Amino acid sequence: MRIFEIKLRQEEDFKPLREIFSENNEKYLFSYLQRLTGEQIKSHLNKEIFPFYAQILSRARLVFKQNLPQKVQDNLVLIEEVFANSSFSTNVQSGNMSEIIGLISEIDETTILKTDILGDAIESSLSETGGTQDIGLYRTPEHIRQMMVAITNPTFDDIIYDPACGTGGFLFDAYHYCIEKVTK
Repeated sequence: MRIFEIKLRQEEDFKPLREIFSENNEKYLFSYLQRLTGEQIKSHLNKEIFPFYAQILSRARLVFKQNLPQKVQDNLVLIEEVFANSSFSTNVQSGNMSEIIGLISEIDETTILKTDILGDAIESSLSETGGTQDIGLYRTPEHIRQMMVAITNPTFDDIIYDPACGTGGFLFDAYHYCIEKVTK
């Protein structure tokens, strides 16, 4: 959600979507979660945010007559898939939930857009518990992933298949490689 909000604010392709998140709908943005107490966050996620994002592409198409750029549509499809059957349940204490939201909010925007946050978080937590060997989890180091992506030289026209996807590190690096190639 934070990544989407940053793209919404910064990227020109996402500009048409800003209308959906006007003052009346700002409650669907990640930044709104900072205004809530830990107790309110879980309820807000399940009752407001998840249902909204589960239908975001449909909502966007209702608001806009023109076609949205393919990049935006692809992002919205991914968001819908993530939120479609989601519900948030946790045994995290409510005070900690507010703290987690606050910590995520403090991450630099440039960093959050260019980092495999999920992979980093999983690797960090598993390395602290020693759980990676027990479950056969191995993460390819970033420099090796980037070298392999550079060797394959992917483009946006390519279909990329990663059968051992894990946290999507290779896919993430391939996506950023393509973006960097286009923007140069």
